[in-house]
Amino acid sequence: MSDKQAKQFNHRGHALPDSAAVASNSGRSIKSQEQFKQYLSNYRFERDPFSDAGASGLFFAGGGRKEAVESLLHYSRYGSTPVFLTGHIGCGKTTTLKALISELESDVDVAVVPALLMVTPRQFFIAIAKGFGAESMVDGDMDLAAITQQLLALFKDNAISDRQSFLCIDNIQDLPNDVVSALFELLSLADGDLGVLLVGELAATAMLEAAAEQSDLLLNRIELATFDQQDVSAYVKYRLDAVGYSGEFPLTEMQLRALTYRSQGSLSQVHSVARSMLIAGMDNVKNERSPFPVTHLLVLIFLTLLIVIGWRHEKTAEVIAEPEPIVLEPAVLTKAEPLQINATADTTPVDTEVVDAAIVNESTSSVGNMPNDRTAAEVKTALKALAADAAKITATSADTNAAASDSLLLPVQIDEPTANTQAEVLDVAEPAVLSDVTEAIMPQEVKTHSAHKRLMAWPQVGYALQIFGTHNAKRAKQLVEQYFGEADLLFYETRHNGRAWYVVVNGPYTGRESAKLSIEQLPEGLQRLRPWPRNIASIQADIRRFGAAVAADQ
Repeated sequence: MSDKQAKQFNHRGHALPDSAAVASNSGRSIKSQEQFKQYLSNYRFERDPFSDAGASGLFFAGGGRKEAVESLLHYSRYGSTPVFLTGHIGCGKTTTLKALISELESDVDVAVVPALLMVTPRQFFIAIAKGFGAESMVDGDMDLAAITQQLLALFKDNAISDRQSFLCIDNIQDLPNDVVSALFELLSLADGDLGVLLVGELAATAMLEAAAEQSDLLLNRIELATFDQQDVSAYVKYRLDAVGYSGEFPLTEMQLRALTYRSQGSLSQVHSVARSMLIAGMDNVKNERSPFPVTHLLVLIFLTLLIVIGWRHEKTAEVIAEPEPIVLEPAVLTKAEPLQINATADTTPVDTEVVDAAIVNESTSSVGNMPNDRTAAEVKTALKALAADAAKITATSADTNAAASDSLLLPVQIDEPTANTQAEVLDVAEPAVLSDVTEAIMPQEVKTHSAHKRLMAWPQVGYALQIFGTHNAKRAKQLVEQYFGEADLLFYETRHNGRAWYVVVNGPYTGRESAKLSIEQLPEGLQRLRPWPRNIASIQADIRRFGAAVAADQ
C-alpha cells in the first residue's frame, strides 16, 4: 500500500492496519443490517415499503401520472407523430412507461429498446428488429439501408393485418445525434405505420426537436409534474399500504414539508429520506406503545371501589325500607248511560239471553264491591235500576236490527256498459300488444348486453385469455358454440379503426401465471389459436369505449 492511498486512523491519530479498516467497514455494515431489521420489526413491515426489490406492478396514479398514461394510450392508438415523455430526474418516467405497456391493447405489437451511449445506427436498428421479434429478417451482413427496408416491410405487414407497431425507447438522452436522426428518418419513411414513444430527461428536448424539424415531423411532449406536499403525502401512504401497514401515519406535517423540499421531485430521494425519517422516529413509536400509566390505573381502581360501595349501600337501603300500606278506595255506583248504537256499524241481531247474563253478572259484581255498611233496601233499589237499564238496551237493539234489515233489502243499481266504455277498454288494451312486439324485436342486443355486463363484473386486477379476434360476428359466435361445454368462452364487441371488432375470451384468472398454465387445459383446437394472457382492466376499457362510441352514434 503506497503512502498516497487513504489510511484509517484511530482516535489518537495513529494509522490503523488494513485489516482494521476492513473490520471497521464490516462493523458498520453489521450495525446497519441490525438497524434495518429493527426498522422492519418496529413498524411491522412485511418488507421495506420504499424498495422496489421483490415488488412488481406498483404504480402511483396521483400527481398526474394516471392522466399521463391515458394521454399516451390515446397517442399510441390515434397519433401519427412521435411523443416525448420527460420530467425531472427520478420523477417516475420509467414506471409510467411500464404502466402504459401493461394497458396496451392486444392488437399492438410493442418493442421496448433501451438507449446506449456507444451505438451506431445500424446496431440500433438491429436492436429494433429484435424488439419486434423479427431478428430472422435481419442478416448480419446487411447495411443500414437494407435493414431499414426490412423494418418498413414489417411495419407495412402489421398495418395490413390490422395490427399496430409501437416502439418505446427509454433514456433517449443517451443516444448519439446520428442515431436520433436515423430514427426520425425511419419514422418519416414509415408514413404512419409506426408509433414512437421517447422517454428521457429534459436535456434531450433540443436534440429531439432539431431531429424532428430536419425530418419535417412534429414532436408532442408530455412532462410529468413534480410532486407537491400533498402528492408526497399520498405517495408515502400508498407505499405503506402496499406492504400491509395498518398503523397511524408515522410522519408529521413538518416532516412531510421537509421531505418534499429535500426530494425535489425525485422518487428515489423520497424513498431514501422517508426511510431515514422512519428509522430516526422508531423511539417515538415505542413511546406511543408504552404500557398503561400507573397513576391512571390507580385512579381507575379508586373510582371502581366508589361505584361498588355506593351500589351496595343503595341495595341495603332498599332491603331495610318498609313497604307502604295499600289503601283500597270504596267502589262508587254510577248510573249507566244508554248505549247509542249506529245502524250502519253492526247489523248482527242481539241475543237477549246474552244480555240477561250480562245483567246478572253486572249485578253480582256490583254487590260484591259494595261496602258492608249498605242496607238491604239500598241494594234492592240498585238492582231495580240495573234491570231498567237492561230493558232499555234490549229495546234499542231490536230497533237497530229492524233498521239494518230494511237497509239490506234496498236495491243495488248496476250500470250497464255502453258503446263508449267498450271503446275505451279496447283503446287501453291495444298499446300492451304493441309493447310486446317492441320487446320481441331486439333479442340480440339483450344478449350482447349480458355478455358485457358479465365481463364488467370481473375483477380489474385479474387476467383473461384472449382466444380470437375478428371483424365477423358470425365467426366469433360459431367458435363459442363449437366449444360449448369444453371451455367457458364468451365474446364481446368493440370498435377498431371505425369497424366492429369481436373478441373471444376465456376467464377470469387471478394472475398472469395462472392464465398461462390454463392454456394447456384448453382443447387442442383452441391451443392452435395461440391464446395469450390479457389483463381484465384493458378488456373493460374496450367495453367502455364501445359504449361511448355507440352513445355518440345514437
